[in-house]
Amino acid sequence: MKTLADQLLVGLALVASIAYAVFALGPRAWRGRFVAAGARLSALCGAHGLAARLKIASAKQDGGGCDACRKTVRRR
Repeated sequence: MKTLADQLLVGLALVASIAYAVFALGPRAWRGRFVAAGARLSALCGAHGLAARLKIASAKQDGGGCDACRKTVRRR
């Protein structure tokens, strides 16, 4: 039984690591979809407050572009 629990924990850590890598290093267009999927998943689990916050965050995500333009260009 302990080996099964150990394997499940290692698998969960591996999935979390891959998800973070895709979120951090993947295209910015995927981030909004990733957060929206998290909102749907948390709503299915019953965490409706978290789902609402994630849904708002996914709506704020813009698609494409890097952060360099936002840091150097001043808006008037």
